Amino acid sequence: MTWRTNEVFLMFQTWVKERSVSIEEAFNQKQALQQRISREIASLSEKYGCTLAQLVIAWCLKNDAVQSMLIGPTSTAELVTYIQALQVLIVLSVPHRENCILNYLLKNTLSDDS
Repeated sequence: MTWRTNEVFLMFQTWVKERSVSIEEAFNQKQALQQRISREIASLSEKYGCTLAQLVIAWCLKNDAVQSMLIGPTSTAELVTYIQALQVLIVLSVPHRENCILNYLLKNTLSDDS
C-alpha cells in the first residue's frame, strides 16, 4: 500500500468507527424505545379505564393482521378480566386519534421483537 492509500484507509476506518453503534448501545436504544412505548400504551389503558392486558387483547381482536392469539389465564378472575376486553373492543371500534397511536405503537413493538 502506498502512503496515500494507507491514509485513505485510516480515514475510512475512523469514519466507520464514529458512525457505528456498539451492540450494547443498540441494545440500550432499543430498550429505551420499548420502555417509552410501554409507558404510552399504559397511559392509553388508564385513559380507557382498562388493564393493559385488556387493551392489548382488544387491539388483537380488532386488528385484521392478527390471525391468532394465545392467552393463559391462571385463574377464573383473570379469565373474566380477559373477557372484559370485549368491552374495550367496542370503544376501540370508534375511530379516535388514540387508536391510531395505539396501532402504531403496538405494530412497532411487535415488529421490533422479531
